[in-house]
Amino acid sequence: MIYFPHIPKAGGTTLKRMFDRNLGAGKCIGIWDKRFGADFNADEFPSVDVSSIKEGLALYGHLNIRTALDNKHIAHLDENGELLIISAVRDPIDRIISLFNYMRVTEKHPSHKYILSLGLDGFEKIIGHPL
Repeated sequence: MIYFPHIPKAGGTTLKRMFDRNLGAGKCIGIWDKRFGADFNADEFPSVDVSSIKEGLALYGHLNIRTALDNKHIAHLDENGELLIISAVRDPIDRIISLFNYMRVTEKHPSHKYILSLGLDGFEKIIGHPL
């Protein structure tokens, strides 16, 4: 199984689409916020029944390795050398700018209104770096 811990705003959506297209969307398990279309929330993943995921070829989303390995099936795959872990990274400043823009234009994002009230100057103060 491929395990792709998605770092937000680092090209992961493109990789998730590639997995869905090449492996089949029904064979890919998405972990993030169900309100945004995930199969599971990260906090519930450790207790997900193996039968729900045993057919999966890819596991992707906002799921850290510790939480992923708390799932017995994923831990078993890892112990047997059957878990391939990949990731994507991005220039940190570009990533933060992209995150700011995403939260600013995505009304359903939990921080949308807060980011609008801050503006870029306020956001720079929060992250402690001039953009």
